[in-house]
Amino acid sequence: VSPMICIDFSLANLTFSSTGTSIHTPNVGKPNQYRDLLELICLDIFSGDLFMPIFGYGAKTFQASSETCNIFPMSMNMSNPLIPNQEESLHDTYSRCLNSIKLDLPVKLTPMLMFLKSVAHTVREK
Repeated sequence: VSPMICIDFSLANLTFSSTGTSIHTPNVGKPNQYRDLLELICLDIFSGDLFMPIFGYGAKTFQASSETCNIFPMSMNMSNPLIPNQEESLHDTYSRCLNSIKLDLPVKLTPMLMFLKSVAHTVREK
């Protein structure tokens, strides 16, 4: 069993704590709940997996886009959503993704859930 990780990149996660950090604070020296959770899931719990499929939702993925993307690979490559399960790769890919998207609204979970369901169905049939 391998997880498919989905990260909420919507404006709903832009609340700030008393320390001035948000859930997506990109600074390496400051806490970041998503980065810490990725590390826990990928490097501790599923450390035997070589690659991790990690997706995002709730952001604009192109500068001139007027549409919020309901599903996109954190690698920003739909042909290859897998990320090497190594600390540096996970951190670099998360940071690059965060720097290339614009957090947005609305949050629509149905497209993400339908995608995950179709992948699970395809894998089960094989």
